[in-house]
Amino acid sequence: IRCQDKENIRTFINRPALGVFPGENYPQRVQNSLLRIAPKGHTEVTTMACGSCSNENACKAIFVWYRRKQRGDKSYTPEEKTSCVMNQLPGVSDLTLMSFKGAFHDRTFGTLITTHTKPVHKLDIPTKDWPIGTFPRHKYPLEEFVRENEEEDRRCLAEVEELFDRYNKCK
Repeated sequence: IRCQDKENIRTFINRPALGVFPGENYPQRVQNSLLRIAPKGHTEVTTMACGSCSNENACKAIFVWYRRKQRGDKSYTPEEKTSCVMNQLPGVSDLTLMSFKGAFHDRTFGTLITTHTKPVHKLDIPTKDWPIGTFPRHKYPLEEFVRENEEEDRRCLAEVEELFDRYNKCK
């Protein structure tokens, strides 16, 4: 695969960091390298400057996709267009993302909502009351702790389901 190609590294790694517009061969480079190793069925990729950008844009894409799915073919209402610029419903979303205790998604303002590692990342930062679950902590070696790990999975899944119920009741 041509991802190690010097030109591809310059194109995919340095271009976003430098803010330079990609060259005219960019689509062909993506097709011949990144899309060749993309999961089956994926026909598009987006390159980002860093992990923060990746997480921020993934969250944004989730919300936009979901709201478009809810809205269907309807366009934005005038009320949505005027209320969104004032951070008001119905133009902005009251949706939430669930994250996990111990999760680190970076230190940008938006990703801090889903980061739950060190107090230094959160102190004095306004955030959202979004659900925070417990990710299973398995014992190793896995084959020696099958029963314990299955119980841990059930416990964490029950907690996640309870969080979904609680947050759905709050809308």
